[in-house]
Amino acid sequence: MKNKQERRRRIQERIPCNLDLEINDSIVCKAFDISEGGMYILTNHVFKPGSVVKISFLFSNEKIEIRSKIKYCHEGVGIGIMFIDLDDAQKDKIKEIIKVIKQST
Repeated sequence: MKNKQERRRRIQERIPCNLDLEINDSIVCKAFDISEGGMYILTNHVFKPGSVVKISFLFSNEKIEIRSKIKYCHEGVGIGIMFIDLDDAQKDKIKEIIKVIKQST
């Protein structure tokens, strides 16, 4: 039942991706998918849900940094994050990233 409820809550399309990124400038990992509201990140590091981290990655030779909240952790697999405190420029950049990823598939 939870999966059905989670799907209903998701209003933003998830786009599969393969972005190299860092968490807190130290943990190197990959994003599995992205939406306007967050990402699923493949990592074997364990994070406490509710904690805040900094996600950073390069896009078109520009370093993107986004504060994010850990929504859930699948230990040994990955984490679901929600972007927080986005300004308009960051929102526009995320939309641009999604558009470019969609066009490349």
